[in-house]
Amino acid sequence: MKLTIRFGFSVAAIAMICVAIHALLPSPLFFADSPGPSADAVFGQPDFVRNTSDTEPTAMEDPFSVVFDDSGTLYVSDKTNNRILVFENQADSIPSTIIAGMLGQGVGNLNEPEGLAVFNGSETTVLFVADKSNNRVLGYLARVPGSKLFSDTTADYIFGQTDFGLQVQATSLNGMKNPSGLTLLDTGSTHLSLFVVDALNNRVLRFNIKKSLFGGANSLMDTTPDEVWGQPGFTTSASGLDTDSLNSPAGIAVTSDRLYIADKTNNRVVIELLTDADTLFDAVFGQPDFFRNANAYSRSGLNGPSDVTLNQIRNTLVIADARNNRLTLYSDTTGTDTQAYEVVGDTDFFNPSLNGIANPTAKSLSGPNGIFFSDSKTLWVVDGGNHRVLRFDGFISPTAVNKTLPVDSINDPVDTASTVMAPIATSTSFAQINLNGGGKTTGVLVSSVNSQGTGADYSETTQLMDRNDTLAIFVWTTQSKPSMFIGLRSDTTSFNSNFLPSGITDNALGRTTFGASVVMIEFADDSGNILGDSVTTTSIGDTFAYSLTYYLSETTTRGYKSLGIDTKVGSTQFAFYFADTYGAFWSQDASVKITVEAGTGGGVIVRVSGISKDLPGGLGGVAGVSAVGDNDDGSACLIERSGAPSWMLPELRSFRDWACGSLIGRLMVSTYYSISGWSG
Repeated sequence: MKLTIRFGFSVAAIAMICVAIHALLPSPLFFADSPGPSADAVFGQPDFVRNTSDTEPTAMEDPFSVVFDDSGTLYVSDKTNNRILVFENQADSIPSTIIAGMLGQGVGNLNEPEGLAVFNGSETTVLFVADKSNNRVLGYLARVPGSKLFSDTTADYIFGQTDFGLQVQATSLNGMKNPSGLTLLDTGSTHLSLFVVDALNNRVLRFNIKKSLFGGANSLMDTTPDEVWGQPGFTTSASGLDTDSLNSPAGIAVTSDRLYIADKTNNRVVIELLTDADTLFDAVFGQPDFFRNANAYSRSGLNGPSDVTLNQIRNTLVIADARNNRLTLYSDTTGTDTQAYEVVGDTDFFNPSLNGIANPTAKSLSGPNGIFFSDSKTLWVVDGGNHRVLRFDGFISPTAVNKTLPVDSINDPVDTASTVMAPIATSTSFAQINLNGGGKTTGVLVSSVNSQGTGADYSETTQLMDRNDTLAIFVWTTQSKPSMFIGLRSDTTSFNSNFLPSGITDNALGRTTFGASVVMIEFADDSGNILGDSVTTTSIGDTFAYSLTYYLSETTTRGYKSLGIDTKVGSTQFAFYFADTYGAFWSQDASVKITVEAGTGGGVIVRVSGISKDLPGGLGGVAGVSAVGDNDDGSACLIERSGAPSWMLPELRSFRDWACGSLIGRLMVSTYYSISGWSG
């Protein structure tokens, strides 16, 4: 089945690209296009709706970083108050210990502390602090042998300066200029790697520290870095934009084989493979390549990222997208798929509706900085502009996509990301989404697509043929183990020109714009039968209902205008059409409700609700077994119903593709559906 709104895209060419489908969780915590996830606790403010700054022990001013040690103690760098707040009891909003609090140098003072990192040894716990404006990194013996209590508010170790009384900026082997992010890599050997973001030197330094020296004198510690990224050596500090340069980097994270750097002014996060022999970056988030740095508010864009962290148990990467006032979450930590599957701090990826500091809530963020997982389900966020630290409980994230099926699969809500293969010249590709991961809920769909008030709600989003356009699909169903198929169409030449929707011209503009708005959707019931197939099941409206929200770019909106369609807010000139797989005959569903709203950057948002019609036929087969392959065109029902042996199917499908390339063949498809009982 093809579903489309009666409008199209005016673009020069149709890109042959992979289309990411992200299954958004039915849990209220991470469920895009519903009100954003709410924090469960706040530190630094008496409630979620205030954001005043103060020097009181229970207050904060421009906090920057958060970290935990193995005992569960929480550390927060309260930047403008020049102190570190230590919470040994998270149930108490009053810190048990305050480190520093006085502006200055020396072993007991700090000057705008930012990044934090903790080494958890068998006998000692060491807290590292990036003392930014003192141009140094300090180490505190937070716990000493024989004690479980925090015991040290004066620094024991120093990197970046030769003496605790100095704060000299330097571009040298042992110097620093405004260090920011910190992270540690402890592989269990005799040494520990401390990574320091030396921000104004536009570099990252690695120090190889012998762990047995903790507890001894600072003079015994090796404070000379062993490696550098972002610069060709230790005596240069130029910023740049390529595979080996940085521009005011901020946060940092590390695993056993990868280093992640928030390259803030370049609006990207770069990944360096620690297993290779060079210092060239190997992957990038936020940009299409290593040589562009435009900021963007989108699923793949970033604007001034300030930190990055990983949940390795759940294979999730999180970026603090500071100037966009949000967090973006990714199911691929390698940089292969750089499309975020979830957002925290807003309701979706396209309309910054919750951002800013004017009226803070439990859902909004303002310039988030530090982010940290205290366990696999608890995410801590330093909401710097709101002078607070937020805790989000019940985090749910994706696992690897099941590649054993003939189509991509998502077990919602456990798996929450999948990819539709790029459509080929005269065919289509599908992703299968299994909505049976145990996240079944009771209630009315967020888009009010169904009025019965029972069943399960799910949401899927997919980019359309133009990557600047996105479609959100909201599904309500009574089925306990349903499946959903989503596909795109690259070829529009086989559409029957005699039966195109009203307003779509049979020329390059009409077909290009129309084809870009087409999405194919099929549903399967608990038994794996494709719904809407008059041979095996009843119509979709008995068990499913769904609505669609199109987020359309300025380019797409201009294309609609070129077709003579009113794109102003409140327009009544949009209509919803559906057809068989090959688009042989398009029919309008006049029962749906369509609204047009203002989008971002000159685009529009078109919401289509109350859809409950489906077309007999469709994919055919049994969901998850033999429904459709990555490059099948989705019309398997026509072939499988013929009863032909399996060895003949490839030849018959080739004949089908050839036949549908002609007007007579397309009319045959239309006739088939008419004979099988379909009516518009």
